[in-house]
Amino acid sequence: MIERYYYQAKSIQITFVEDMALSYYQKKTERNEARFGVFCYVNNLPRPWYKRFPSGEVQKASTIYITDQFLEGTGAVFSDSLWNRTAHAVNNRDVSLPLLADICREIKSAEMSGGAFSLFLQGKALEAAGLLVDYTLSFGLERTPSLTTKARDAAKTALQILNQSFVQPPVIEDLAKSIEINKQTLQRAFQQLTGQSIHEYIKAIRMEKAVFLLTETTKTIDDIAEEVGYQSKGNFYKAFEETFGCTPNEMRKNEAGPVNLNS
Repeated sequence: MIERYYYQAKSIQITFVEDMALSYYQKKTERNEARFGVFCYVNNLPRPWYKRFPSGEVQKASTIYITDQFLEGTGAVFSDSLWNRTAHAVNNRDVSLPLLADICREIKSAEMSGGAFSLFLQGKALEAAGLLVDYTLSFGLERTPSLTTKARDAAKTALQILNQSFVQPPVIEDLAKSIEINKQTLQRAFQQLTGQSIHEYIKAIRMEKAVFLLTETTKTIDDIAEEVGYQSKGNFYKAFEETFGCTPNEMRKNEAGPVNLNS
């Protein structure tokens, strides 16, 4: 499928790509590929764009659009010069800002609606815009090196492996060896693309699974701890309270209100 759309307003697009086979272009001979991790694009001039989606592919991505009208409404007006500088800094470049991935995940997992969610979303959009402005102003100065294609692909492969083996995940040295990349390079690439270290990511998906088992099944806490990868009930309780601010029993009793799975 090919989708045509036209940017009229000046805007910032921040997309956290989880799994997407997508190319985008103005000219078919000059295609860019959406890749795993954070993708940023600043539209500073009216222009048409095309997106090409392969048939039968599942698209998984979260996108924030920040328009100039929104920024003006909050008093955060971008000058033409700043729009152009930001476009130059981020367009068609790897932007190493893991906090942008965190913002996308926080919006996606927010359990609120109505005015509360609208206010939350506005705050997160301004936070994201501020990060890009800071990045733009430091552009050209020393910053985190861009990832190579090999490092980016290795991080994506590592993510897929961890999603399948988070109960008994491989140690980082073995994980790096299995995908033929240096341990330090893998750790850096994983952090840049997901906003989390490998250990933090394993903990996050274990906690996500634990919440599901607590709220959707009648399994015992001991069984749940073991099922998500904790041999020690004490370690499970500690990790759970660090993540959600309550015990597993408290969450089971009252579902503990809003939950942030990426804490």
